[in-house]
Amino acid sequence: MADGSYVFFLPYHLQPPNVETPWIGGNQDDEKAKLMYSHAFQVTVAEMGGQDIENFLDQVSQNMAFPPWNYNYTYANGIKGSEYSAFLHDAVYLYLLTLNDTLEEGLDYKNGTLMFERAKGKSFRGVTGNVHLDNHGDRDPDYWIWGLKSASAKYEVVMEAKMTNQIQQKIFQVQSIEWKTIDHGPPPDEPICGFNGEKCQQSKIDKTVLIVCLCMALIMVLLVAGSFYYYRRYKYEKELVLELWKIKYEDVHKTKKPLSGSGSISMLSLCTGMTDDTTNSLNSAGQKVNDYQVFSTIGHYKGMIVTIRKLKKCGITIDRNTQMELKEMREFVHENVNRFIGMCVDERGPMVLTLYCAKGSLQDIIANEDIKLDSLFKLSLITDLIIGMNFIHNSLLKFLGNLKSSNCVIDNRWVLKVTDFGLAKINYCYRNTNPSEHQRFSNQFWTAPEHVTMEDKQRYGSQKGDIYSFGIILYEIIFRTEPYNTDLISPQGVIRKILASSNPPFRPDLDGYENKNFDKIPEIQTLKPLMENCWNENPIFRPTASAIKQRISQVQGGRKTNIVDNMIQILEKYANNLEEIVEVRTEALIEEKKKTDRLLYQMLPSPVAEQLKMGMNVQPEIFDSVTICFSDIVGFTKLSSVSTPIQVVDLLNELYTGFDSTISHYDVYKVETIGDAYMVVSGLPIKNGLNHAREITDMSLDLLQFADKFEVNFNPEYTLKLRIGLHSGSCAAGVVGRTMPRYCLFGDTVNTASRMESHGEDSRIHISHQTYEILNPTNRYDLTFRGELPIKGKGLQRTYWVQGKKDKRYDGCLKSSDPAER
Repeated sequence: MADGSYVFFLPYHLQPPNVETPWIGGNQDDEKAKLMYSHAFQVTVAEMGGQDIENFLDQVSQNMAFPPWNYNYTYANGIKGSEYSAFLHDAVYLYLLTLNDTLEEGLDYKNGTLMFERAKGKSFRGVTGNVHLDNHGDRDPDYWIWGLKSASAKYEVVMEAKMTNQIQQKIFQVQSIEWKTIDHGPPPDEPICGFNGEKCQQSKIDKTVLIVCLCMALIMVLLVAGSFYYYRRYKYEKELVLELWKIKYEDVHKTKKPLSGSGSISMLSLCTGMTDDTTNSLNSAGQKVNDYQVFSTIGHYKGMIVTIRKLKKCGITIDRNTQMELKEMREFVHENVNRFIGMCVDERGPMVLTLYCAKGSLQDIIANEDIKLDSLFKLSLITDLIIGMNFIHNSLLKFLGNLKSSNCVIDNRWVLKVTDFGLAKINYCYRNTNPSEHQRFSNQFWTAPEHVTMEDKQRYGSQKGDIYSFGIILYEIIFRTEPYNTDLISPQGVIRKILASSNPPFRPDLDGYENKNFDKIPEIQTLKPLMENCWNENPIFRPTASAIKQRISQVQGGRKTNIVDNMIQILEKYANNLEEIVEVRTEALIEEKKKTDRLLYQMLPSPVAEQLKMGMNVQPEIFDSVTICFSDIVGFTKLSSVSTPIQVVDLLNELYTGFDSTISHYDVYKVETIGDAYMVVSGLPIKNGLNHAREITDMSLDLLQFADKFEVNFNPEYTLKLRIGLHSGSCAAGVVGRTMPRYCLFGDTVNTASRMESHGEDSRIHISHQTYEILNPTNRYDLTFRGELPIKGKGLQRTYWVQGKKDKRYDGCLKSSDPAER
C-alpha cells in the first residue's frame, strides 16, 4: 500500500515528542520507515503552549506555598505546576460562566442536567487557548496537520483546522502540501481497482483480441491527439494572423484632463522622452517636471479608460516572435498584472495601451506623505508585487526586464499591478533613444549590474535581473525613500560605484535604517536579509520569485494580506465599536431620563407628569371623596425669632426630608409646603375608594411619632410638636401655570381641613365628622369625641380626636410604627 495509491492519516490524542521525525528509531530500519512515513500525514491537537500557560504554571507553583496548602517544595525547587492544571482552570472557569448565566435567569443551578445544557455551545478565551463546546458538550480543539517536507527532511505543519473559529471557514493551508502519490495530488477516494481488486478482474478475452483492441484504441488516441494538436495549432496561427492585439488609431480618444486627481498618472520611467506631452518637460496640466519624471497620457478606447504610451524615434519590426509575445500579453488575466489592451502601429503615432490605474504608480504612493504606509499596507504592496512578478516568470515572457517602482501601478482597490512588461527589444530601444544623461543613469538604479554592462540580448533583462530590481523596490517600500540620495552623489556616480564591484558592493544604505523611520516590527525586520539576497552581486545566489513568494507568505503566517480586506475589517470593528458606544450612551441617556422623571414625579403626580411629557393639556378634575391633611409646627414663629434664617432653612429641610421619607410608604400625594405648613392628600389623582381616610390617618400617626423623636440641633432644649388636622370631602384639582407648574387643590374641603388644623392642639390629630364617619366603621382607631366647635363659614361642627390605633393609644409617643401592625 506504499506504491502511491494510498495516503495515511495518523491521529494522536497528544502531540508526540518526535512528531517532526517519527521514523527515527536508532536502527537499520530508519530509512525504510522514513519512506513509509512519506505517504502519511500526522494529525495532532494544536500545541497549547505560549507565555500565558507558562505564566499560569508558575503561579500554580507559587500559590501552592500559601494557605491552605502551605506546600513550598515545588516553588523552592523551581518545579512548575502540572500541565493539567491549565485544563482544570478552564473547566472551572466554564462552570462559573454557566453558573452566572443560570443565576441571572433565576434558574436552579443545582440541577446538573440544566447546567450541562447551559454549558453547550459556550466559547471563551482560556489559559489553554480558545475554548468552544459543541452541541454535545464536547470541547472542539484546534488541530494541526503535519506533512513531510523534502527541503527540511522533517514534518512541518501544513494545515490548521481551527474548530474554535466562529466564522464559516475553519480549514487553513499554512504552506504547500507535498503529496507522495503517483500524480503528486490527493488520491481518489477509492482505488481504481477497488480495495480488494474486485473492479479489475482478469478478462477471459483472448490475448490476441485484447492486443488488437489496445492497438486500435492507441491509434484512435493518436489520431484524436494529433487532430487536437493540429486544430490548436491552426487556431493559434489564425489568431496570430488576425492580430487581435492591433488597435486602430481612430478608436483611441485622448482626454485633456489635468494630472491632479485623475488626469494622468506618474510613470517616472515609462517611455522617457517619448510622449507628446513631455517634449518640453511639461505635464498635461502644463506644470514643470524634473529631469526624469514623465507623465503618461490618458484616453478612452471602446468604453475603457486606458493609459497611452506613445512611441517615437525607433523603427518598429513586428516579426513572428513579437506577434507571439503580443498575443500572450493580450491574453494575460491576473489580479497583479496590469491588463495589456493592445498596440497601435500606425505611422501617425505608434503607441501601447494598458488599463488605467487611478491611484498612480508605486513611486507616487511612496512620495505622497499624505498616505500613511503602515506595516500591513507595506506587506500588502510587497505581496502583490511578488505574486505579479512570479506570474510573469512562469509565462511565455519569462521576465519583465524593466521592473521599477514607477512601473508598478495601483488601482482603485489599492491592488498593486506590474506593468511595462514584454516587448523587451522595442522597449529597450525606446528607453535609450536620446535621453538626458541624468535620466539615463537614474533609470538604471533598478537595473542589475550584469544588464548595465551587457551588450548582447541579455541586456533586455532576465529573471535574476528582476529579482535585483525587486530588492531595490523592497528598499523603497520599507524605508519609503529613493534608493540613492542624488543630492550627495550624481546618478552617474551611483552607477559607477555599482559597477565597481567593491567588497561589499555599493547598494542602498541599510546601516542607517534607524534614522529613516524603519518600522521596528518583526514582520518588516525579517525582510532585511531577503533584501540583501535579492541584490547580491552574483546572480546565482539571488532567490527565485517562487522562493520569495514563499518567504513573504511565511512572514504573513500563511494569511493573505490585502489592504482592502484589512480596511473592511477595520470598518467592521469601527462599526461594532460605534454600536457599543451607542449602547453605552443610550443606557446613560435612559438613566438620565429616569433621574429627570423621578424629579418630575416629585413635583407633580405621575399621571399628570406623563400627560405633560406627551404635550397634552391637563384638564381640571373633580374628585368626590378625598382626605386632606394639614400639619403645622407649634411655636414656629417664636423659634424663628430666636434663630438665624440659615438655621430655620436647615431645620425645615431636615424635618420635611424626614416627612417625605415617612409619607412615601403610603398612598398619598404631597401637595405643597408653605413655611411650616405641610399639606398632604389621599384619593387623588388616583382614586382609591374610601381608603384615603385610613392612609392619611396612618400617615399622620407616623408623622407625630417622627416629630416626637426629632431634635433641633441648634436648640436642644426646644421640643418640636405638630398640630394636625384632617377633613374628608370633595375637591377640584388641576395644574396651574406653565413656568414651574403646580398641582393645586381647590374647594371647601381644603378650607375645612385647614380649620381642623388651626383649631387643633399640640401633638394631636384633629378630624372632622366626615372623616370620623369613614374611619369609625373600620374599628381600627381609638376615636374620641371632642365636641362641637364653631368653624368659620361652617357654623357648629362635630369634631373628634384620633388617640391612636386600637390598643395602641397615643400618649406622648406611638407604641409602634411597624407597617404590619398598622
